[in-house]
Amino acid sequence: MKAKLVGGIAVVVLILGAMIYSFYSSNNLNNNSQTLTGSLATPTPTPTATQSSAPVVTDKEVDLMPAASPAPGLDPASSSYLDSITNDEHIREQLYRMYGRFNGLIGNYDNYKTTTEEEWKELLGYTFLSVAVYERFAEVTSSEELKKDFTNLAALVSFVRDGLEDGTYSEDHIKALRYAYEIINDIQAWSLPQPGDDLNVRHKFGASFALTNHEQASLIDDWIINNL
Repeated sequence: MKAKLVGGIAVVVLILGAMIYSFYSSNNLNNNSQTLTGSLATPTPTPTATQSSAPVVTDKEVDLMPAASPAPGLDPASSSYLDSITNDEHIREQLYRMYGRFNGLIGNYDNYKTTTEEEWKELLGYTFLSVAVYERFAEVTSSEELKKDFTNLAALVSFVRDGLEDGTYSEDHIKALRYAYEIINDIQAWSLPQPGDDLNVRHKFGASFALTNHEQASLIDDWIINNL
């Protein structure tokens, strides 16, 4: 009788042990599964490319922008800009901005009177004071009269650049600038005008050989021959 009792107890102990082992094994498996899942790194998505905020500069805008630090004697016009000018229409497109630069500096506003030495040097980085630009205009224009005008502009601007490289100028440099302004004014307003220009507010100097009355153009031509 005692042996059966002991045997029964042993069976119960074995059953309980099996149940306890099964319980703990299940918990450990779940814990390990959660730990493994948490430790796996989720793949990082590839960052999307961000667009550059730098402005795109076109050749048409180049005459509005100074060279960063123009070296003495270095013409600011790039070869790509010059190559883009192939006819009178391209010249017409450039003239209005160039006229605006001259008008502010030496025309109606005479800002040259308050321009500092450093500002003069900076102006050499603009294409309205580029010899190469006017030489290109003279090369591609279909008009022999405008070719004379642009050739004179190149000579005047070359003289001005030589004087302004050290940030100083003489009365002759200002006279050359004023003559260049008069030529640009007459070509832009009267010889190659922009559609819609109000010519009632524009002065005609007679400084372009393309005009019927070009007495001022002849005077400028003589001044260049005798002084430059």
